[in-house]
Amino acid sequence: MATDAQALAGLAVAVTRPARQNDRLLQSLRAQGADASAIPLLAIQPLQDPDAVQRIGQQLQALPDCHFAIFVSQNAAGETLAALQQRGMAWPDGLPAFTVGTATAAFLDSHGIRCSSPPVRMDSEGLLALPAMLAVAGQRGVIFRGLGGREALAQTLRARGATVDYCELYRRCLPATAAADWAQWLAGLAARPALVCVNSRETLDNLLAVDKSAAARDNLTLLVPGDRVAQAARAAGFQRICTAADATDSSTLDTVLHWYRS
Repeated sequence: MATDAQALAGLAVAVTRPARQNDRLLQSLRAQGADASAIPLLAIQPLQDPDAVQRIGQQLQALPDCHFAIFVSQNAAGETLAALQQRGMAWPDGLPAFTVGTATAAFLDSHGIRCSSPPVRMDSEGLLALPAMLAVAGQRGVIFRGLGGREALAQTLRARGATVDYCELYRRCLPATAAADWAQWLAGLAARPALVCVNSRETLDNLLAVDKSAAARDNLTLLVPGDRVAQAARAAGFQRICTAADATDSSTLDTVLHWYRS
């Protein structure tokens, strides 16, 4: 019987999060014996054009007038904290913060911002079902995110009587080295079974951009956080998919262990 240190022996894992967001998960996977590699398929670029920088500053200055703030991801949370720091600003005392996932909530809590997230369904629909999000009539809120994205969250809150603005801080793009890094990783696999951690639909799109045959590769299984990304993966032709409860390192590791043992 395999010891904990050997539980994932023989398994290759590609972690595709943006650079510098992979370290803890890679260490945990390697501690279980996996051959885990960082293959970033998504890059986060802060907006730097003067108009965007001015808009961000204005929206941060208006935070004391808000009744709630929503972060769509840990990237959004990190870029917000960086933007506040660059301007010598602090998060307003008492401003309630919300996010769809526990990983982002834990990140914000670690930086002194109390944050609420859905206890079960970790997506926009789960967030909208929180009691605080059902009673927003007459309130003003801000959604921190990158350029573009789903509109359902803001549309629903506006329909409930809230005034909602976006603070868009960054753009998502494909890293310049992604195609070469992915091809090199594939070449080293041979026919070994491999798991690819894909945390978002944007990452899934980028995977298909660098490897149009990814869905047809018999030795690849996708690990995704939640049904929304799983549905997108199935629609793209992937048949080997395992779904974690959320995108936290602990949930990802538990899902990898369960999948590999079975």
